[in-house]
Amino acid sequence: MRIQITSTNIFSNLIKIFFVCTIISCSTKEKKHNIKANKPSSQNKIDQSILNSKPSKMRKNEDWIYDTIFSIEEVQKENEYLVKQTKGDRNLSVVIYSYPNAINNYYWIKVWEDNDDAYATHFNFYVYTKTRKIMFYDTVNDTLLELQVWKKDYKYFNFK
Repeated sequence: MRIQITSTNIFSNLIKIFFVCTIISCSTKEKKHNIKANKPSSQNKIDQSILNSKPSKMRKNEDWIYDTIFSIEEVQKENEYLVKQTKGDRNLSVVIYSYPNAINNYYWIKVWEDNDDAYATHFNFYVYTKTRKIMFYDTVNDTLLELQVWKKDYKYFNFK
């Protein structure tokens, strides 16, 4: 059996390969889009299962943290600005980044946005478990600030 290679066969095979690659790339994009569309609901299921496994007192404490941090005026204004600038595509989320442990007696709270490539942190807070005291963590100067001091001295806000 002898196989004869001609320019017509090569051209025909290249067209077939191109066609298959096009179909594969389209199906990959479709799957990627579907995963992205389902991301919030699957994450909510995970969060809900973690939440259900925690003692009631801890859940109440964490609910208080989420509500209190998100109700801070500067966080609200930053969120409104972000929503406006992205035409509703992005918003801020309050996330417990680190839980109290034997070394640290506070929750490390991050307020961030998911910009599809990474999480961009806008604010960092420490919430102390026993006193419920909230401190702003200044990552630039590596210092903790009282909320009142931070609000008074914070120069980055330029909202109108």
